[in-house]
Amino acid sequence: MSKNCFKCREEITKRDFIECPKCKNFFHLDCTSIGEKFFFVLDVEKRKKCLCDYCKYQKLPNFDQPNINIPTTNSFHALDVDDEYAEFVTFRQKNKKLPESLPDFSDSFMSNNTHSHSLNLQKTSRSLPDDDLRDCLMIQELKEEVLRLRTELIIANKEVDNLNITIRKLNKKILEQEKIIKIYKTVSIDDVQLRKPANNSYNSTPLSKPKKQKTKSFKPDTRHSSGCVEQIKLKETLPATQPEKIVNDKSCFYAESLTSKTKTSEETCKYSPNRKLCIISSIRSNKMATTLRNHFETQNICHYSIPGGGINQLLSGLQTKLEDYTLNDFCILIVGETDFNVSKNYNELVSNIRKALLTVQHTNILICLPTFKFCNQSNIYNRRIETFNNLLYSDNINFEYCYILDSNKNLEYSTHMFSMYSGKLNKLGLKTYLHDIDEFITTFDDLTFSENRRMENISNLEVITCQENRTDSQKSSFRP
Repeated sequence: MSKNCFKCREEITKRDFIECPKCKNFFHLDCTSIGEKFFFVLDVEKRKKCLCDYCKYQKLPNFDQPNINIPTTNSFHALDVDDEYAEFVTFRQKNKKLPESLPDFSDSFMSNNTHSHSLNLQKTSRSLPDDDLRDCLMIQELKEEVLRLRTELIIANKEVDNLNITIRKLNKKILEQEKIIKIYKTVSIDDVQLRKPANNSYNSTPLSKPKKQKTKSFKPDTRHSSGCVEQIKLKETLPATQPEKIVNDKSCFYAESLTSKTKTSEETCKYSPNRKLCIISSIRSNKMATTLRNHFETQNICHYSIPGGGINQLLSGLQTKLEDYTLNDFCILIVGETDFNVSKNYNELVSNIRKALLTVQHTNILICLPTFKFCNQSNIYNRRIETFNNLLYSDNINFEYCYILDSNKNLEYSTHMFSMYSGKLNKLGLKTYLHDIDEFITTFDDLTFSENRRMENISNLEVITCQENRTDSQKSSFRP
């Protein structure tokens, strides 16, 4: 026998229904105030005790509605309707009540219902664990701490590797310096005595002073020549008949070696007057060209002016221009403002410079970095120059194909050295610019001179030690 809902009179097909224990009627869950979720949370015994809304609130539906007589005519004469149309007009019933089959949604009902729901929800919520959120937060904090510690460990490992590399480099330098110190100790010559004139060479000679006639027999200019090497070989083959003369020869050679060092140092200290300077620039004004020629009057200057030309135009034909140049000469590239008026690919420009200058290894190349502008609308221009200078400097550190001069180092960023109208260098700024180039060349000469002198000193010391060892061996051969 099929079951029908007492409220909606429809057949019950699913399990979501209740049987009221009081009135013994069947109801859908949707037709009652009991929610579907709340019903399935309850136990089996509590489900059987659920009451319907009629029994719970003790309100039965009023099936016997009283018949109310509706007047067919209106009390107002103005609104009277004709008899022929009266039968087609319907009037609303007065004091019509709603059927009592609907549930009562009064305040007491809502409060009781919500109170029962809240009690049941509190019971179910207490059964769930409250520590899930705390555990999730703790896990998240631990993960972040592990990541932080991992990054710190990686940074520490990198620092340790860098320190190990620096320690290795310093150890190599220490070994090299120790070798040089040993050579100086064996001969007992200070670097200060090498710079003194030839008359002070007697301070380093032994107690038995050599005779002047024997010092004239040695020529310091042919010290590194092939004749000097042959003379040393002949002395080794001669029989040792007079040991005293050998000692005197040694002292004479020692004194003459010192005088020869001072003479060679004085000769190399003078700058070569026949130095060639090749200046390639994109200068448009004639004033700067004339100031360049006037500033380097003593040098053999060759100026290539490419007005409005970029870096690629300055580098074109560079190898043919520098065919006759040597390591004593210089090629100065003055970069102009053409490549910075509009933004360009400066990485590509730097790679073009590297490719062009790596082919030229037989002379010294100096690149003067472009200067800034001092005016109101020069921020973007100065930013482009700064990016180009940084890229060129870092690329030159890796490949070492030229020398770089920071042209903006000694320039004062004001109208004192820049023009008020154009923002370019004025006369004073140009003088400091050329003074920096001249100072760079002089420091380069000083460094090369000191390095050559150091290498000469080391070679001379090695020759002297060989001579001492030879005399010691000859002395030991004469002993009984």
